[in-house]
Amino acid sequence: MAQGLILETTKPPQYRSKTRNQSSRLIVASLGVDCQAPVFDPLTGETHFLNDLPQIILESLPDSPTPITELFRILNSEGEEDLNADTKRVILDTLELLEAAELIESYDL
Repeated sequence: MAQGLILETTKPPQYRSKTRNQSSRLIVASLGVDCQAPVFDPLTGETHFLNDLPQIILESLPDSPTPITELFRILNSEGEEDLNADTKRVILDTLELLEAAELIESYDL
């Protein structure tokens, strides 16, 4: 994927967590700052260990499809300035890793 391509499209991709109903929700055990959080997926029986940023993204991502621009806004809700391009790139890379681990889904609309 070309760098910057996602940020310049008129219809950005949307992301959502891979939960379908209450019984299939991911179980995230938050252990505090600087700890890897175990995430259990009841659908696959797999446990993943996430660092801070993937954990924050996973916990911030709604169940319904959410445009990347809205996710940036959610993740920056306490920030006074817009996220810079480098921070957005790190978030996009993290989303790709979460999708590869099958913890989230993306939709290109």
